[in-house]
Amino acid sequence: MLAKDKAIYNPNRFIDDDVMGYMDAKPGKAGETVKRRGALEVTRAVSLQSAEKIEITFNSRSGKKHKKAQKKQANQDNKLARTSIYFTETITTRFQYDLAITPERLIEPKRIVDVLQAVTKLANVGGNHARFLFDFSPESAIFRWTYHPVPQILHCFEQPEADILTAPRLCQLIKCEEIPAEEIWIFGGYITQEAEELREMGANVYPSIRKGVKELMTQIAEDLALDINSIATAN
Repeated sequence: MLAKDKAIYNPNRFIDDDVMGYMDAKPGKAGETVKRRGALEVTRAVSLQSAEKIEITFNSRSGKKHKKAQKKQANQDNKLARTSIYFTETITTRFQYDLAITPERLIEPKRIVDVLQAVTKLANVGGNHARFLFDFSPESAIFRWTYHPVPQILHCFEQPEADILTAPRLCQLIKCEEIPAEEIWIFGGYITQEAEELREMGANVYPSIRKGVKELMTQIAEDLALDINSIATAN
């Protein structure tokens, strides 16, 4: 790694370099590729409803975007230069996405607490225009805190009706004892009869995402022997 790259990429200092990783491919055969695989893995967002059930509202402003007029040109040209060509789509569906992270792959394992807090308090995402306010924090969340090498619960949510969330595959895996119930943490709006049954089987169920995350953070700190005071400060 070149000296200037050490100043740019520093997973010891910068949490995003540690969690998300980086890659800088140098041009030419002699160039050295500077890279670090991120500890956080993310799936694509998948709609909970099929395409024929999704309502889409489309809005646009068409026309021709003019360059800024010179002083000698007419004011009409200046008006056209301020024309903003855009389009927006509003899609009425829920999306689910999955994340996985192994604390031991982090240079500082305690950063898993920051990741947990961040993914449950998403304010916006890349590409979200400043004029449009939207809450990207999760309505419902299911975590599995485990030593098992694979998640086994990817894309487990289903939406049979407009305001009802279910997770039948998760229930099946718990009932057949493929997944220990105590490894599952359920937060937020997915508090149906199905979730209550999982609670009775040993799953950790919290209607409040904030309170549930706090309890999960305490469990993580205990299992990883982290300083509980630093966890409280971070919260």
